[in-house]
Amino acid sequence: MADIYKYQTERAATTLTLERLAQDSARLRLSCSTDSRLFDQPLTLEIKPPQSWIGKTIKVTDADGNAMALRRGDRSGETLFYFESSPDVHRIQT
Repeated sequence: MADIYKYQTERAATTLTLERLAQDSARLRLSCSTDSRLFDQPLTLEIKPPQSWIGKTIKVTDADGNAMALRRGDRSGETLFYFESSPDVHRIQT
């Protein structure tokens, strides 16, 4: 139950900012106002890519440039991508 509480509290205290860098890349900034020593559950981000990215290889990297695990899913005929994240800066590109 503690992990559920942490996740819900973090999610409610999180803001996500999107900055388009180019036609084929974007930067996400995930900020959370909770104390990271107490609230340490990774959050799941759900991203709906632009239509022009469908069918291309999509890569997500953290602030240090390390590749992050990315899952593809479909909901109501739309392609979605999911990845786990702690508050940080991420780059998404095709």
